[in-house]
Order: sequence, then structure tokens, then C-alpha cells
Amino acid sequence: MSLVYANPGSGPSAGGIGWVNFENLVLNPGQTQLGITGTLNDGSTVTFDIESSAISIVPFTTSQPPLQYSQFGLGQYTNIQGNVALRTPLLSAYSSASTLLLSNIVVKDSNGNPVPNYTAVVADAESTNKFPQYTEYLELLTDGGAWDLLSTIGGNPPSLTGTNTPSVTITGTNQSTQASYVLTTQAPSTLTLSLYGRGAVAIGFAITKVSLSKNIGDRIDSNDQFVLDIQGNPSDQATTTGITAGLQGEVANVFGFANTTYTINESMAIGSVNPLSSYGQIVSATNLSAGGIVPPTGQLPINVTPQLGDIIEYTILNTAPETFTKSVDKAYADLGDVLTYTITVANPNNFAVNNVLITDALPAGTTFIDNISSSVPIVSGNNPASGITLSAIGADG
Repeated sequence: MSLVYANPGSGPSAGGIGWVNFENLVLNPGQTQLGITGTLNDGSTVTFDIESSAISIVPFTTSQPPLQYSQFGLGQYTNIQGNVALRTPLLSAYSSASTLLLSNIVVKDSNGNPVPNYTAVVADAESTNKFPQYTEYLELLTDGGAWDLLSTIGGNPPSLTGTNTPSVTITGTNQSTQASYVLTTQAPSTLTLSLYGRGAVAIGFAITKVSLSKNIGDRIDSNDQFVLDIQGNPSDQATTTGITAGLQGEVANVFGFANTTYTINESMAIGSVNPLSSYGQIVSATNLSAGGIVPPTGQLPINVTPQLGDIIEYTILNTAPETFTKSVDKAYADLGDVLTYTITVANPNNFAVNNVLITDALPAGTTFIDNISSSVPIVSGNNPASGITLSAIGADG
């Protein structure tokens, strides 16, 4: 089994929901498939068992009859590859419901640690209708958070009752219904999905994650350590250790909730010699979920509000300041002597710095001589009192 994704932007959080591809799984009455596992886009894994009752359940793609009449996979969440729709057979009896039981649902991060906050997603993957002989319905039960409506796809939808409770029912109201509902529940360990009539469901999972890493250009003092801080619901902190430059091993991670604001910040750890203001600070961010929000950057603290399925990774680059030394070729000078001053700039960081501006006021009693100042690379004719720009200084240069 695997988790597959719809086209980014083709529905709410489409790039962040991994739909279970059941491949060639067939569940006969009373049969249980243990240990179905898939991997989300951040490397986290989802594992669960699934059991069918009453009648057989078979997997199909969202484009196969009669699923092509449903808007899931067509109107939204398009181009899902694989057999993500579990459906009752076309010739099944309509006198009873078939129940799918998903149990022992567990999500773990890439290090094998349990993820307490995750989202299960269930979509009506077939048109739920009302016919003269019978009425189709879906009943969804969760032992996690109450059901929330993520999306209504298409017009003329069936009846939906029970949102904001643990039990939702989708009931056909006419024969021409083609609309679909997509619903979410937080951190369930068990889902019970009952299908009456020709029904189908698609099952997906998503996590909403914010992480904060540290890249150190150079420590001004080996005792300087940084506290990485993500505040929200939940919160997390991580403190750097060691004396090496570069990307640090410590990371603050929050497996959080959609539409919740988290604050990104940093501070100096107890025992540090230098204040945070002694370091330069550059914040970068990326979202691993295609089509998700563009995380804001700029000056800390930064507030970010992820959407369902966003995997947002922040990195703070701290730089040590360049050092400057100045010397002159004469200890004493007489009137009319030419004095040559040398200013040396050193970059202690493990990366190049660009466009460094050097300014130096002329000593009292001296006059700048045009066109004889230079730098490496050479920039002639600049008065240091007005500033000389060095285009680049190499790492540890």
C-alpha cells in the first residue's frame, strides 16, 4: 500500500493529503488486513488495520464506473493515481450496510516517534443517491475529534448531518446527486465507515507540521548557544550544543493543527557569552506541501498559520560579524608626507558574504588623495570616508 496525492491546488489542502492507495486489496466479509502502511510527504508513516463486514469491498480508481459520477477525483482532488476508492460491488444486495473498520491507527515521524496530532480524511467517492427501491447513505464514526467539513464538491449535494460531532451521516435525497463531501477528524485510533447501497469512500491522512532549524555561520564565542522556540498549541524548544559551525542537529518540531498560529523565535541559552544582537540573523522558510501557503519570513518573531497538510520548515542563519583591522605605514609623519592606510576585513563565517561596505573617517589634518585608494578586488578612486564596497569575501576569508 502507499499514500498518493492529488494535483496541488485541485482542492483544499490537496497537496498535503495522502490518500491510501489500496492497490489490489479485496476485503471479504469478516476479513481483516493488518498493518497497512503508507508514507506521508515529510517521511512520517501511517499504519492501520482494516476489516470489512457483510459484503466484499473492492478498490477502484476514482474514474471507474459508477465512480465517475462522483465529483471527488473529478471536480476536486484530481489526478489521484491508484485505487483509492473502496467500493461495494455493483451487484451487491442493498438490504444491509457494509461496514469498514479501521483500527489501531498510528502515525509516527521519520525517527519512529509517535505523532499525537494528525488528521484523518474521508471522502464520499461515489454519488450518494435516493432511488425508488432504496436510499443510499454513509455513516462515519470516529473516536477522535469531531467531524469537520473540509469541502463540498459540486452542486445538488446529498443531506449531511452530524458535523461537529463524532457521528456523521450522508444521505441521498434524489436520484441525480453527484456532489461529494470531504470530512476530517483529528487523531482517531478507530474509524467505522458504514456504506449502504452502492457506496464508496476514499481515506486519507495529513499532518500539519512546523519545524525550526539553526545554521551557524560562526560562533563569536564557543560558549554561545541558541534556543530555538516555536510557541503555539502545542509548543516546542530545542537548544544547540557543541562548538561547530554549519547546520545544527537540534531541531524544534511541532506537529500541530491547521489554522493555528505559531510564533517562530530564538534567544541565547543560559551560559552564552554574547547577546543575540551580536549576531546577524537571516530567516528562510519552505513548505514541503505543494500548493500550500508561502510561509512568511523577515525579522523575528514571525507568526505563521499553516493550513491542513502544510509541512513548513524554518531555518535561522546566524552570522558572526566581520572583523576589521587598520594599520598605517608610518609611525610619524611630517607636513606633506603621504600616509598609506591598510584596512583588513576578515569573514569568520563558513559562507561568503557579499556587498560589505567599509567606511573610515579621515584623520584630522589629512586630505584624501583621489584615485589612489584600492581594494581587493580593486576598486580605485573611492574615498573611504564615503564608503568602499567589497563585492564578496569568501568563507573564512
